[in-house]
Amino acid sequence: MAGMSFSAHISNKKSGITSKTKLEGVAKHNLRKYKSSDYSANNIVILQGTKNLVRDVKSIYHQEFDAALKDYNERQKREDRKIPDYFEHVANKEQDMAVEIIIQLGDREYWKENEFNKIYMKRIYGCLLDELKRLFPNFIVANAVVHLDEDSPHMHVVGVPVAYGYTRGLSKQVSKRWVFTPETLSELLQGELRVYANRMVDIWFQDTIKEKAKGRNHDLSVAEYKVAKETEKYERLKDEYVNTEREVVALKEEAASAKKAVEVLNEQAREAEDRAEQAQQVYELIKYDSEASLRTRCIDAIVENQQLKEENAKLRESLRKAYDFMEKIVIDGRNMLERFMESLTKATERVIDEWRIIRR
Repeated sequence: MAGMSFSAHISNKKSGITSKTKLEGVAKHNLRKYKSSDYSANNIVILQGTKNLVRDVKSIYHQEFDAALKDYNERQKREDRKIPDYFEHVANKEQDMAVEIIIQLGDREYWKENEFNKIYMKRIYGCLLDELKRLFPNFIVANAVVHLDEDSPHMHVVGVPVAYGYTRGLSKQVSKRWVFTPETLSELLQGELRVYANRMVDIWFQDTIKEKAKGRNHDLSVAEYKVAKETEKYERLKDEYVNTEREVVALKEEAASAKKAVEVLNEQAREAEDRAEQAQQVYELIKYDSEASLRTRCIDAIVENQQLKEENAKLRESLRKAYDFMEKIVIDGRNMLERFMESLTKATERVIDEWRIIRR
């Protein structure tokens, strides 16, 4: 193997979770609340938390800050300075109320060649989550989910960065800058976590992590990552569209051939019916005649009539199969049989109109 890529992206700037609206948006994506066409519940694996990410984050706020909030409120002499709910308080300040980290092993090209290895990724990402929590003990994880339904399996981790020792406000507060510094991002997230991931890859796949590309910023943006993922998805959908377009062209060609075949069958059926009717008329004229020659011709006519009926039945069966085939082919929202019957009706009406004009 040529080695697996490793990336760890942290929410920043435009991708920062600075309001309840943005937190809800992250929840919809991570837990697939929008149920896209390629959604599969079996490929969305929750490692920590529940299907309600917003509630998970609120639970962390109560767990981590209720005691500090109570102490703060008791020290306030003015009611208007008290904070009823720290979660709502931070949500309205346009600061990072939570942080999202996306971790991915392997790129699209790797997983094209090693699709089977995806079955191990739930276990591997579980180990990476434990290591992430060990490296960042003040990043309290609220929710972690693994996506196996995209080209490259990856893990979304949402948590609350907790800081201590404040003399103003709450003694314990939310602070992304306090937990995720340039040093911790470089040494821990992009350093020690990468080393640990390399160990996992060696154990599970007997492979190694590729060296980090030079010049990459230590604080990689979730927004950049998601743009790259959407670009990959666009390229995949574009390829699928080209293939679908080719299939449609092939179906249209098959439909045209089927239409010609049906026209031939209809013509043969009409000829067979005409011949059968003529034979029946001849029989009716001579069935009471006493001459042997006429009786012989009558018998011949009966035999021919029977043969024509059998031939007609076979043609009708072929016609039925052709109709069944046309009914299954859908073009522009309508099946070919509907279109054929509609054109047949119009042609019949046109012939009747022309006949009426001639009779006048």
